[in-house]
Amino acid sequence: MHDVYAQAEKVCIWLGKREEFDNQRTRDFLTKILDLHELEQVVRRLEKKEEGSMWQDDEDDCKRMIALMEVEWFRRRWIIQELALARSTVVLFGKCEMPRLDFADSIALFMTKFDQVTAAIPASTDYLV
Repeated sequence: MHDVYAQAEKVCIWLGKREEFDNQRTRDFLTKILDLHELEQVVRRLEKKEEGSMWQDDEDDCKRMIALMEVEWFRRRWIIQELALARSTVVLFGKCEMPRLDFADSIALFMTKFDQVTAAIPASTDYLV
């Protein structure tokens, strides 16, 4: 697999098809949280749940992120090779796409706040798909 990914001109990582609204919202959220300050604001709003704030939208966005991370692709062992070795990689979900480095950075940043996010979201497996 090392040689396949290292020699590939472009690798497309397909995370599946979901509702386009959800795909676009997920991509927008992934882009937004590349700014660590924005991610901190999301967590703060989730924890405080202040009236009139955007915490409900934040909660839905976080549920979409968790649902995205439950996609089968994340369970495969060779995903590191896909992300690290290919010269050009794009991550696709539905019609949305994102450069692999932005995608990987967004996921990594989200995971730094994962415990806080899941503590602030009511326990449920009913995440948006």
